[in-house]
Amino acid sequence: MTGRGLPEAELELQEIKINYVAGESLSNHLPLFVAREKGFFEEEGLKVVLEEIGALATVPALLTKELDYITFLPPAITASLKEAPIKTFMFTGRYFILQSIISVR
Repeated sequence: MTGRGLPEAELELQEIKINYVAGESLSNHLPLFVAREKGFFEEEGLKVVLEEIGALATVPALLTKELDYITFLPPAITASLKEAPIKTFMFTGRYFILQSIISVR
């Protein structure tokens, strides 16, 4: 059974693409890798593809739908200030380790 109560054979996974930033501390993205490896995303009906991408390319890739979600906050803040149609819907941080998930509105 999956987290959504469906037998695994009946579950069609929705593919989503999330970035991680080249050169950024892996600890910022570790929860995504652990969740993928432990099957947490699949339990919720998601096939998560983690794509390495440079920091400045994150927002353009999101806006052109090459990525479904981005995790690097500084370019997203700049884009929001310029009224880009994006939203941050998750933000956590502790001891200078920050995690954010950003999508198109």
